[in-house]
Order: sequence, then structure tokens, then C-alpha cells
Amino acid sequence: MKKKPNKLLLRELRTIAQGLGKTFAPFCEVVVHDLSDPKNAIFAIENNLSGRRVGQPVTELGLARIGDPDYPAVITNYANQFADGRKVKSTSIGIKDVSGVYVAAL
Repeated sequence: MKKKPNKLLLRELRTIAQGLGKTFAPFCEVVVHDLSDPKNAIFAIENNLSGRRVGQPVTELGLARIGDPDYPAVITNYANQFADGRKVKSTSIGIKDVSGVYVAAL
């Protein structure tokens, strides 16, 4: 069973997301994912450009992290696209707990 991330950790990541979203608005969406709950992984969204909502499922990249603790923690500048087809550049940062398990992503 996947461990739940500390709620304080998720709240602090949301604060970081708020700061980054405001700094890079209107060109940057920042999403906090709770990887312990793949079906309801989106914990927070700042500067929403994609139309996603809090409570939506984890992405394929998130599933890869959940399945492999050796998956890279930082993946930068990869090509991506929104559901409506708009192309975007993405970066993903995995967050591990003290036991080395991915519990969240930014």
C-alpha cells in the first residue's frame, strides 16, 4: 500500500506552486500531485492553463514514478500537450518521503 504524503508537505508544495504560478503568470501552470492517490492525484493547480481540476487522476509520468523509485526525480523541458492539443513544454519534479518512495510531484 502506498504511503500518504504528509499533509504539511502537500500544503508546502502548494505554497511553492502558488509562488511559481504567480511569478510566471500567465505562461506557466504549476500542479501539485499526490502520488499516493493515483485516481485523485491533483492536489492543487496554480495559473490553470490546461483546464484540469483538483481531484483528477495522475499522469503517465506520475504512474511511472509510482512504479519505479529509481525513476528520475527531475525531468526538464519535455514536449507535452494539453487535452485541447495546445503544445507546451513541461518540467516534472518528483518528491520522495524519508524512505525513498515518491509521494508527490510538482
